[in-house]
Amino acid sequence: MPADFKVGEKTITGKYVGQFEGQNVFESSKLGNIDNDFRGFTVPERGIIVAEGVFTSGKNGMAMMQHEFGHILQYRNRCICLLACYCTRKFNKCCF
Repeated sequence: MPADFKVGEKTITGKYVGQFEGQNVFESSKLGNIDNDFRGFTVPERGIIVAEGVFTSGKNGMAMMQHEFGHILQYRNRCICLLACYCTRKFNKCCF
């Protein structure tokens, strides 16, 4: 976890970087970067927030983008009311 990310923070600022499968995508340094340990989370009906470079790097971050989009599909198909799902780079520490 980046040192400047504090427990209890209510907001994470990020830069809008485009769309993935029709979902808004934002990148934030608070979630790491593509060259190191990185994270992402999904907020249904708002978008996907990932570490710097995950979306804009192209193929290097594609697995994370596909994984996070999977949470959008879960939300759509199961009507899961999630505020956010926070996942790590290895995808083994996820809310599902």
